[in-house]
Amino acid sequence: MNEKANKNSTLSSFVLGALWFGAAISVAEILTGGYLAPLGWATGLAVILFGHLVGGLIFFGAGWMSHKTGRSAIGVSELSFGKAGLRLFGAINVLQLVGWTAVMVILGSQSLNAISQALWGWQNPWAWKLILGALLLLWTASGVTGIKFLNTAAVLLVFALTLVLGWVVYHATKAPQVVLSPVRLSDAIEYVVVMPLSWLPLVGDYTRRARSSTGTVTAVIGYVIASVWMYSIGLASALTLGAADPTSEMLKAGLGLAGLAILVISTATSGFLDVVSSGISFRNIVPAAGEKPSALLLGALGLVLALVFPMDQYQNFLYILGAVFAPLYAVLLADWLFFRQAPRSTAFYLVNFEAWVLGVLLYYLIQTASTPVGVTVPTFLAAGAVSTVAKLIILRRKSA
Repeated sequence: MNEKANKNSTLSSFVLGALWFGAAISVAEILTGGYLAPLGWATGLAVILFGHLVGGLIFFGAGWMSHKTGRSAIGVSELSFGKAGLRLFGAINVLQLVGWTAVMVILGSQSLNAISQALWGWQNPWAWKLILGALLLLWTASGVTGIKFLNTAAVLLVFALTLVLGWVVYHATKAPQVVLSPVRLSDAIEYVVVMPLSWLPLVGDYTRRARSSTGTVTAVIGYVIASVWMYSIGLASALTLGAADPTSEMLKAGLGLAGLAILVISTATSGFLDVVSSGISFRNIVPAAGEKPSALLLGALGLVLALVFPMDQYQNFLYILGAVFAPLYAVLLADWLFFRQAPRSTAFYLVNFEAWVLGVLLYYLIQTASTPVGVTVPTFLAAGAVSTVAKLIILRRKSA
């Protein structure tokens, strides 16, 4: 499949930076930052910075591969796993993107419902879910034009509003001491690293359209800065207010309407990427399918899922993403770095698939262990090392 981006749909470095800055501004990132509160401010912030350093480097590698090959985020998997692997990972990605769409709609609707109840005495979670879902579909329908203009303008606005949100949280009156459930350092690191990794199956869909290599760099910088900011707000809010969701403090400060704007716009700027990329990944399964019609259909499916998805499974959902995509991109990056020119064969693809399966199994085997760098990092390194060593052995035997 020829996935080269049309030159008329290329994206500037500024647009890519704004796109990924907006992707990180979300309720999901704020709430996940709140999970780190038991560590305290200093340790929690150190974990946020370390996790984003690790996750950001892998994020860059995934975006860079797509930029250099012109292939989509999942399209690059064909180079290492063949057409069968392309379809497999395309299907997995479609499922997780529909899941993420549901998560974004649910989290946004919960906070919007709380604000609307406080402001106007009106609450209707289903109505807010339908409103957010419709907004995501409209944003998706705007296509590349939406990415270039509508999304960039929205990101600038929501950035200004999050500065207000940050000011409210950091200057809030400290709540009575709240007993926080303990969290292991390894789990805390995992909560941070897995967030940029959750974007690995998407980032290449946009960096492949970059006009220059700088676009991939600005995409990473934009995402990491905004994500660190969101995690920090969640951490500070949990420590100061006793809850990662700062909705109540926004209301106390008379900023309920600003809170509404942040939630609505940020759900659009981050959630629509999931919807758009679901259509791109679906084409890897059904090449004849149109990207936009597929995206709109899958976005609607995500909205339906949002009406029934149990949010108590959110943390498990994050773990599944780390288990599947960390070893996948370890294999892809190892291939890109060391075996770019190597001839492809069934044995080549099989070794990569076995390394990926090993990585998934290892992720779950060490999940209960308390490693100093979480679960994703050792899984990533192990899968990459196994695939590299195995292919070196295969190539050496062929040359003997």
